[in-house]
Amino acid sequence: MSRLFNYTKVAIIIIFFHVCFFSTLPIMANNRATDPAVATSEDLLQLLVEEIKPERLHVIVDHPPNGSNVIGHLYLAAKNAELGGVRIASLEVEAMDVQLAPVENDRKQGAPPNKYKIESTLLTYCFAKLTEKDLNDSVHKKQFENDEDQWKELLFDFGSESLYAKGLITVDWLFTFDVLLELTGELTLERGKEIWLSDYTLSVNNRSVPQFVARKAIQRLQPLLDMDRFPFPVFLKQLVLTEEELTIATRARPDPFQGISLFHPSSWRPESAATDYGQDNPE
Repeated sequence: MSRLFNYTKVAIIIIFFHVCFFSTLPIMANNRATDPAVATSEDLLQLLVEEIKPERLHVIVDHPPNGSNVIGHLYLAAKNAELGGVRIASLEVEAMDVQLAPVENDRKQGAPPNKYKIESTLLTYCFAKLTEKDLNDSVHKKQFENDEDQWKELLFDFGSESLYAKGLITVDWLFTFDVLLELTGELTLERGKEIWLSDYTLSVNNRSVPQFVARKAIQRLQPLLDMDRFPFPVFLKQLVLTEEELTIATRARPDPFQGISLFHPSSWRPESAATDYGQDNPE
């Protein structure tokens, strides 16, 4: 009798814990879905749109962010996006183990509007193409306030092996006048994140202007591109300049894969990752 009583007690205890555990699963799942500290695919898409400001964007992930806000594998292809403050024709990125982190959204302190940031990646590949127009538009946006050298009408011209540029600077030296500067030089990668003018020859239309004034004006342009604020950590290894475009890349080029696709705008769909962003389509 006592043995039967003990079996009964054990059975009741097992049933009690079984009911308690499984009845809390919906609550746990609901908390997981609404937990603001856990990112969603929509949060990731919003982050990327805010950071690179693309006209069109295709993102592929192997899975949504998990409970630790990690995405195992990510690929993106963008048209007319922003890279290091420069508007570019096309951009591709592939990253592994992308760690997202919440951002305190305090507008008073100038925090970004998105709720998350990319804190780290295990590996990142990048490939981007810039045109003359992309570079010229970026340079025109630069302001040189409170400086004796003020650029005007500056234009860059891509060559097969070198870069040519000319423009006017307003110089306040003894009196104020405009100086025409012309230069021919090369583009080089610095720190794996910046593009600089280097090994350039400088021509000044007014020989009475000291060379240091002209060179100081050139330094105000440097670097032409800076990727320190790019949301993905990258280290560029390749730079190729042609008469049509400038391409920059990591040691390997990003490669799309089969996964979950996200789009911006939401109604847009690419023909394919290869034809819409690859070299076969210069649109």
